[in-house]
Amino acid sequence: MSVPALTLWSFFLLLFPAVTQWGEKRYQPLRWVGAMTICYLCGLLIGNVPVIPIPNNLLNTVTEASVSLAIPAMLFTAHPRQLLSGGRQSLMAFGFASLAAAIGAVAAYFLAGHQIESSAEVSGMLASVYTGGTPNMSAVGVALGVEHELFLVLNSADILLSGLYFAFLLTIGPALLRYVIPANNTQKISAAQQEWSPEHMPSFHAIWQTLLLSVLLLGAAAGLCLLILGRLVVPVFILLITVFSLLAASTKKVQQIRGTYNIAHYLLLIFALSIGSQANFSTLITLTASILPYCTIVISITLFLHYTFCRLAGLDRNITIIASTAAVFGPPFVGPIAERLKAPHLILSGMLLGMLGYAIGNFVGIGLARLLPLF
Repeated sequence: MSVPALTLWSFFLLLFPAVTQWGEKRYQPLRWVGAMTICYLCGLLIGNVPVIPIPNNLLNTVTEASVSLAIPAMLFTAHPRQLLSGGRQSLMAFGFASLAAAIGAVAAYFLAGHQIESSAEVSGMLASVYTGGTPNMSAVGVALGVEHELFLVLNSADILLSGLYFAFLLTIGPALLRYVIPANNTQKISAAQQEWSPEHMPSFHAIWQTLLLSVLLLGAAAGLCLLILGRLVVPVFILLITVFSLLAASTKKVQQIRGTYNIAHYLLLIFALSIGSQANFSTLITLTASILPYCTIVISITLFLHYTFCRLAGLDRNITIIASTAAVFGPPFVGPIAERLKAPHLILSGMLLGMLGYAIGNFVGIGLARLLPLF
């Protein structure tokens, strides 16, 4: 491909996410769809126009680099001690959500795994996405080397199914769930939780600090992987990045960087745009018929078990719903649900639980994907 074409593609990948974010803030319909979905769809449309040349090498590099850099930036957001400061009920509820996601993924593997290809990888990615949201699915998908079309179909199915669940929570869900889980005295957030917020806008100084530190951690993870294994094993590499990022997040220097969450989100928009550009329409249509029922099994079992576990443990209804929101959707969706529940004091607690999901989701997803084929 010519240099001008590569240059145009590079500018498109780097700048189009900014356009989607601007549109998301300005127009309500775009806000409902979401910048991530817009990037997926635009990449998919452009990548399937016959007259547009596709720079596969560039897109592969951007896909892997963006999600790898996003992992540290995402985990820099909260101090590891803060992640565990949510109180006994919140941590129990989130622990049940993570356990339910793992059981749901395993159950789907044994019930319907024979009906789809790469069922172990699919189960691992779904377990990870219902432990903290889309960033986990992105990281685990790259670690497992799944096809771009499979990732897009999984993400689309997740958007559909989790979107229905989100609408349920915003409408009749809280009223119906009162018959399942009683309301206890909802806990108040601690001082440690009050100090944390993901909403800081990054300065230029914070951007280059975050990217530089992320690159250094990626280099350290790659070096250790090569030293121990003699080659770069991507799942091990991703897990090492996660561990190193959590260690870095415990230092005061990293805690003082503001806006790392927004930097990570922008990197994931670039990831969505690049992976969408590599997908093939016909393959997507073929995969959807088998993947959607599989995803339905996973999320249905996950939600049923989570609410059952919390009911048996006597946990508060609002805390249970917030923990489920944090696990299935991630931190950005906690606010609207907390407002719907008239429990704004749970917003920061829920966001911290979502960050905890980011921290453990990679281990859950990769671990399941490697263990399931043994049975």
